[in-house]
Amino acid sequence: MPATLDAFLAERARDLAPSSAQREAASRSQNFIRDLLNTGHMGKRIVDSYLIGSYARHTALHPLDDVDIVFVIDPSAWQSLLGKWLGVLPHPEKLLQSFARAIRDRYEGSTVRVQTRSVGLKMHHLDIDAVPAVAHPKNPDWIRIPCRRTAGWIATAPKIHSAEATAINKRLGGRFLPLVRLLKAWNEGQPSATSLKGFAVETLAVKLFSSVSYSSLVEGLSLFFDFVTWCGNLKAKQMWTNLYGISFSWPRKLSDTANTGQNLFSAVESDRVERFAESARVVRDVIDKAQRARTSDAGWDYLDNRFPL
Repeated sequence: MPATLDAFLAERARDLAPSSAQREAASRSQNFIRDLLNTGHMGKRIVDSYLIGSYARHTALHPLDDVDIVFVIDPSAWQSLLGKWLGVLPHPEKLLQSFARAIRDRYEGSTVRVQTRSVGLKMHHLDIDAVPAVAHPKNPDWIRIPCRRTAGWIATAPKIHSAEATAINKRLGGRFLPLVRLLKAWNEGQPSATSLKGFAVETLAVKLFSSVSYSSLVEGLSLFFDFVTWCGNLKAKQMWTNLYGISFSWPRKLSDTANTGQNLFSAVESDRVERFAESARVVRDVIDKAQRARTSDAGWDYLDNRFPL
């Protein structure tokens, strides 16, 4: 039995992580798909491939049910002569349909679907999203990915996101990645009209803890929820002075930490952000009660269902 409240939280964070069996199965599956696509004409068009998303950043939650893979391509195979001359990238629909056919042709009987920015492959234990990408002409750490909704290309930087999470985790003595899993579990436990996307929660944490330090998980949780409370124009307990470029008020803004220009709040309605801040205030106060409890067991009784498995 854990002896302290922080030990309870650390144990819960470990339990929230995918099991070794899940990670091994995911590793086999993603390598299988990468090997499949690295054959024939498609293989000649793929320049590089690597994992992205929460699985790559080690912030995925149990059970591990999806993995994202970027396939950096040479776009010339999909460009017209005029497109090559003008430097116009291929149409997202054309490229994504091509990737879908390549997977179907190589993996008979597979369930493949073309999504907004990727091609989804449903396996018996895992969903894999294959994300075609091209190198960014202005920044070697960025890539551009297709978007069917806008019929254009979007800049993103998954390698930077992974490097940021790793660097913060190292600076904080291995306490950042467990904290992110706890935050994402709390977020998933919120009503559907309150929760944010997991990557938005993780981005909030990266922005805050790139500058702010903590020495325990319970302190990190208290700081995060108090900061979000303050961002939502509710009464904070700490003396916050820096929003780190975040705005919960109009115009709402949660910029991509890699400075690609993406705003993770662009399609998030104001009521959702307000409810998210209020929920953060509530759990912040619950954490305070847990810290004042007479025993760690009693304190954990306050928090057990706040970070559900």
